[in-house]
Amino acid sequence: MEKTSLNDLYTEYNNSNIFVGFLILFIFFNSSAIANVINIDRERNIYSRIFLSPAKVWMYYLSNVLCNLVIVAFQILAAILSMEYFTNTSIGVEPGVLFLILFLTAMVAVSLGTFYVSITEEADAASMISNFANLLIVILGGCFIQVELFPKLINAISYISPARWAMGSILDLQQGLTLGDIAGKAVLLGGMAALILAISVIITSKREKKFRSLS
Repeated sequence: MEKTSLNDLYTEYNNSNIFVGFLILFIFFNSSAIANVINIDRERNIYSRIFLSPAKVWMYYLSNVLCNLVIVAFQILAAILSMEYFTNTSIGVEPGVLFLILFLTAMVAVSLGTFYVSITEEADAASMISNFANLLIVILGGCFIQVELFPKLINAISYISPARWAMGSILDLQQGLTLGDIAGKAVLLGGMAALILAISVIITSKREKKFRSLS
């Protein structure tokens, strides 16, 4: 048995949540930067060479998505282990569960990064759109300001932010809920990732058909 001050525990969780907020911000920005390699390849005429090789366009996009997920997953794991074992901060959530939630968030971030690339043709344009959109997603998600402090309208709008569902899942776990209790939010994050990626694939496939007809 150990006596612990609830105020101290709240402060510790609050500090760790700020860390998680910055980590989610990093996930979205880094995922968009990696996805934007496709536009950089376009500008360097590397992209067009795909049509001169046996490789399919979907293979190229899939490799980018998988590479993006692997890199982000490694970064998430390194951040969680560093926080858990090299600092005195406790988030109140098992490292494996926290990794799962953040990885699902990363899946949405990677899908969004692919979407930004699908609607642009230049790296600078994709970077400008992603910077604005990702910052808005993170702010609306309550990563730095609790959503309860938002005006009612902004609070309602914030439900479209995947970051809100990620932070909400973490807060629920800190309050004693189990992984089964937040399964709905986890499924929602996975569904967001699948939907956004599907939209990106549809947009990309239409554009590549036009590209093939011109090449």
